[in-house]
Amino acid sequence: SNPGVCGLYNLGNTCYMNSTLQCLLHNFELMKHMQHSCYIIDFNPQITLHSDENGISTGIAHYFSKLLKKYWSGEFSVVVPDEFKQQLAKIHSQFDGNGQHDGQELLALFLESLHQERKTMIKSNVSSTEETTNGHNTDTTADKLWDKYIDDNQSAIVDIFQGQLESTVICSKCEFKSVTYEPFMYLSLPLNSVDETSPGEQTLTLEMCLSAYTKSEILDDENPWYCPTCCCHQVAEKQLRICRWPDTLIVYIKRFLYHSKNAVKVDDEVLFPMESFNPGAISGTRPNRFKSYNLVACMSHFGGVYSGHYTAHCKHPVTGKWYLYNDENVSEQELSSKDNAGAYVLFYQHNAARNSSLYS
Repeated sequence: SNPGVCGLYNLGNTCYMNSTLQCLLHNFELMKHMQHSCYIIDFNPQITLHSDENGISTGIAHYFSKLLKKYWSGEFSVVVPDEFKQQLAKIHSQFDGNGQHDGQELLALFLESLHQERKTMIKSNVSSTEETTNGHNTDTTADKLWDKYIDDNQSAIVDIFQGQLESTVICSKCEFKSVTYEPFMYLSLPLNSVDETSPGEQTLTLEMCLSAYTKSEILDDENPWYCPTCCCHQVAEKQLRICRWPDTLIVYIKRFLYHSKNAVKVDDEVLFPMESFNPGAISGTRPNRFKSYNLVACMSHFGGVYSGHYTAHCKHPVTGKWYLYNDENVSEQELSSKDNAGAYVLFYQHNAARNSSLYS
């Protein structure tokens, strides 16, 4: 087997887990970090760890590291991720058994678990989501609050996957301006509001979804906002802006819509760029904060709300070849137009992150 070209055995409805793992196992920055870190000691002392068969306390990072090492050894064409699955179920009990699950939910919980296990904390007195008012917000403020957030949450997961979102709300009555900042692990882009933003368009694009996500919205009686100056709920305008982009941008296309007891899967085609994606140009980012991205992985879902199948397309970080990972089956295959309706979670790598040898 070629290193990094390896299937994952389906343990029973675990295609959601396998596709998620394939996308992460091909993330160069995460692999580099896992290779050069020890994952048996020096855990965050506030995290409850589980003991392995030898009585050694280990976390999910340890089992992911073991899986990564075996996966990239070049000795296997298929790897069985049973130890990882067992440890995952100990931390998140909903993944126990052989039920079907949402791949994006697993991705979010797994990355958060990795972060919590490995983060270092230096307690600060300033909230990382501190408010500024009346237009006195600047990128300097965003940088200050990001630094405070890092003081309490330093980890490789933050370094690789997290960015910073700015939310501005302006009262229609007194023009009081509330600006808050918060970190994000991924962008959750809606499909149902794009038609309102770009009427008459026949084919959706990822750029259109991002534009709809950052478009200003009116907060009214259906979504009330409390103005601290007026001391009552007021109609207001809300605007989102991305002020800091991560090295690996995860874009989650919201294909599953839930209304009361009903759920719908949206299979609309979404055209997405493979190279030179500059999301900052359409999301209010300052030009000096722009980042250009190339697609490196795509998790796809085919089927309905309660049944379906996950696969992953991943770009080999060394050879640059694209492969389709369908549980145990692996084939060299690039993404095509037929994948536009199934693309669910996209992984973009910042162009400045250059690959060095994985085998040294």
